[in-house]
Amino acid sequence: MRGLMHSLRRTAHFYHSRVNVLSPWYVRTSILPESAYEHVEAAGVEFATAEDGRQLLLRIVSDSRIQGRQLFLAPRKWAASGGLDLGIDDFEGDEFLQQVQREQLLGAPVEEGLFFEGRW
Repeated sequence: MRGLMHSLRRTAHFYHSRVNVLSPWYVRTSILPESAYEHVEAAGVEFATAEDGRQLLLRIVSDSRIQGRQLFLAPRKWAASGGLDLGIDDFEGDEFLQQVQREQLLGAPVEEGLFFEGRW
């Protein structure tokens, strides 16, 4: 999605359009069983909120100055407002983004697969 946005953002303005990406963090919804969320939370992951997601989406839709950006729906420990404008195109060498990437794997380590025996 980021790559597609990066390609489209260069020409979207010619068509009076804007292209942005909303990158969500873990958000508790009804799509998974409660045990899945409990497992991820027990691994030390803090959830972002659906309300912060709605506010971030409203910001993208209502502010015509936001064009070609990647906005990250984040837990409050990383963003007091619940969202960050990543504003960068490369994650290499950025300690904060490396922390985000590490925490994405806490609840389901790659070596154990996405869904494995004994988990939701």
